[in-house]
Amino acid sequence: MDTYTRRIPKPMIGMNWQPSPSDYASIPPPSKYGDTDFANDDFAALWGASGRNDLQKIKELGCNTIKMYTIGHPAPNGHWMRNHKGFFNRARELGLSVILPISNYFVGEAYKNRTSPPSNPLDIKSMVFDMVAEVYAEGNPGSAIIWAIGNEYDLIPNGAYGFFEASDIATVASYVIDAESKLQITSDNALAFTSPVSAATVPLNKSIPCFPPFNSLGGGCANNAIIQEFTKRGIQPQRFIASVDIYEVRQQLVNYFEAFPRVLPNVPMFHGELGWSAADGGDGKQAENIASQFSTTVDLAQKGSYFFGACCFEFSDELWKGPPNTSETKYGIYTFSGQLIQTASQGNHSPVWGAQYPVDNLAQRPAVSAFINAVLSSPPEPISTDGKVVTIESVHFGGTFMRLDGRGVGAMSNSGGGKVDCHKGAQGWEQFLLREIDSGIITLESKFFPGVYVRMDGSSVKTSSGSGAGVVNAQFGAGDYEKFRLKPMQQGEYAIESVRFPGVVIRMDATGVVPGDAGGGTVNCQLGAGGWEVFRLHYI
Repeated sequence: MDTYTRRIPKPMIGMNWQPSPSDYASIPPPSKYGDTDFANDDFAALWGASGRNDLQKIKELGCNTIKMYTIGHPAPNGHWMRNHKGFFNRARELGLSVILPISNYFVGEAYKNRTSPPSNPLDIKSMVFDMVAEVYAEGNPGSAIIWAIGNEYDLIPNGAYGFFEASDIATVASYVIDAESKLQITSDNALAFTSPVSAATVPLNKSIPCFPPFNSLGGGCANNAIIQEFTKRGIQPQRFIASVDIYEVRQQLVNYFEAFPRVLPNVPMFHGELGWSAADGGDGKQAENIASQFSTTVDLAQKGSYFFGACCFEFSDELWKGPPNTSETKYGIYTFSGQLIQTASQGNHSPVWGAQYPVDNLAQRPAVSAFINAVLSSPPEPISTDGKVVTIESVHFGGTFMRLDGRGVGAMSNSGGGKVDCHKGAQGWEQFLLREIDSGIITLESKFFPGVYVRMDGSSVKTSSGSGAGVVNAQFGAGDYEKFRLKPMQQGEYAIESVRFPGVVIRMDATGVVPGDAGGGTVNCQLGAGGWEVFRLHYI
């Protein structure tokens, strides 16, 4: 897997989240919502554990990814003084990957600066630097996986508000790269770029060259224009992953999956928007089509090496997009119940000074159950608090299993003890009791050495490393260092993430391990999950 896509879950099971409150029912938005950025501390009552808990709901839907449309210029330099750290940390706690938007506002201003510079132009480069610096505040990207630069530029006609061109997308990408350089971000911590486009074959944006074979594929011309501009700027082509917004079902999705690599070979892709409006045929039709869409894309993501998955459009209705009950206002799989959970306040800072907003109670549409059933059509075997016996096989090193040698581990030690390594084949020392001790939190107890658990110390793991880092060994009894989450990757495959050290996962290097060895190789830690950090669990 390429350096820039190794963090992206596969299949990507994503959710578009733009939780516009019920009093944001027309444009322009109420001034208290400013840049309509809700993924920050001012709006924690929408997404946080002590509020409506949208991120937890998204996790419970079976999602592994969240995609937004706006993250504003952060504090301390941003006008709205937004702080996104709490949101990023909450996503990481839940095992949700984040697609980070650099919205049309910023890219449109970059176009203005290029074509008709105002007397006092916005310093978009400095704003992008602040965004990148906030994401890498701890030296790594945490839950972030992709920079999404702009949205559907192919549908913005020349001369319309917010217009920009492919060259401006490349300019903003170059600003991100410049910020990475200044912040000394290594390539193994850099993120992929995307710019979501529509599935239109003929763009409304006439700056986009359109010719065969690209005009035979929805989004083909728009994506090709971005790739060409990246190439001109010397931006590595492997940093680009295409994102195509599409609203097809069943066979049309299969047809697109088959056509895409013929037109854009060697380009990875996901569907940034995939959904159905409840206004178009009712709640039942929405549920039926979403079930079809996501059962199809989850299956295709496992078959095609270039295709990663899709993000459902969308979590909740956005009333501002049109008159009541029109198509654009009813894409949410959740809708407004008409009741409030609470009225919350933004932070006591300029310029919002505690402005209040409603935390609406959301009602499920039938599409919620349809989505869950589609993405979890082959759910993992349920975990018992009494423990299920499992073996843990490396996907990269097939036939090689995690092994725990618990000899001499008879009491709790601050640094742990024993040894966790690799073994060809699974026998007694390769068997573990997997117990769920809290919602989504597990322990791995050796079946051969009762009371001895897999332990991870990821305190030294601050960046991805080719050889891994940190310590995975054994401990008598289970504390914080012995608690993990199973992070779904492909169907039936998981990364094993530390609860104590979010984002840090177990890594296995079984190079040189052969049948008959007593145990060997290396089991340690890695920041983010690539091929060597993915496992299959076999229930015995």
